[in-house]
Amino acid sequence: MKFYSFTSLAILGAHVSAADLSVSTDKVTASFLGASGGLKLFNIETEGYLMVQQAKIEEVTPDGSKCNGSGCLSINVAGNNDWSALDTVEVDSSDVKTTVTSTTFTVVEDGVTFNLIAHVSNAEWTETDPVPCSECAANGAGPCQNAGDSTCTDYEVIEGVATCPAEYTECTQSVELKSNELKFSMLLTGVTLKDPENNKIHYGISIKNKASDSGGDENTDGKAETGVVKFGDGEVTYPTTGVMVGGDSAERTVPVSVTTSTQGSKYLLDFTFEAPGAGETFYYDPTLSVTGSAAKIGASLGMMAVLAVAGFVGM
Repeated sequence: MKFYSFTSLAILGAHVSAADLSVSTDKVTASFLGASGGLKLFNIETEGYLMVQQAKIEEVTPDGSKCNGSGCLSINVAGNNDWSALDTVEVDSSDVKTTVTSTTFTVVEDGVTFNLIAHVSNAEWTETDPVPCSECAANGAGPCQNAGDSTCTDYEVIEGVATCPAEYTECTQSVELKSNELKFSMLLTGVTLKDPENNKIHYGISIKNKASDSGGDENTDGKAETGVVKFGDGEVTYPTTGVMVGGDSAERTVPVSVTTSTQGSKYLLDFTFEAPGAGETFYYDPTLSVTGSAAKIGASLGMMAVLAVAGFVGM
């Protein structure tokens, strides 16, 4: 059973009040910080941690400046929102019992829906996040696709469980979880830019760690396929490309510009990417890790940024 979907949580009312949630393995404790949408990964052995806070999603001009005036996209992610109730699934394997816990954070504002899907696992496991299907026939849309005629549709909810209809298969992106890792995927739906021909989307996060150092970006020329920012208590690894999926187009790779800076004791990571076309979804997957004990905060910022996906409802 999927704990998340584009419609199931909205239908089932699976969100809880804006309170902190937490889950622990034998190595780490992952916390989901109430209305702010923040995440914290604490290393039980070293007592080090990394804490992520959400910043705004904004429209920016070609030179990176904030778009000003009426009609410019600006969404405050942190605020009066909440995480869904923790959903835990145990999976037996040949060597170890794997426990995967998941939750979703949701923001809905002016027709735009933003979601973060977070996963924590005590062992290596391949999880899947649902995404809008690509190359849908007849201008269709949805996370379920018929292999025969390529039509796409939404989930059916039967006795509280959201599944694809008969003869339809769920479209997904794989999320590789390592032991004691926290992965999160970001979805953004229903976006309209003031200047869609020239402007881009900017999304930022701030990071704090117990060591209170400012970090250092090793991808100084911006040309590597992945960049690494190291802290005293861990590191964040980010790719320099994302993937557009969904709609009637084929999946395609797009560049992601990443800039880093400091603000007091916070380290800022800013991601800039092109706005998806009609029905497209932007998917992006950085990883944060806590030093020691193979403890990681994997950020599937699987920015499954579901941008302007017709007919999708926030979780």
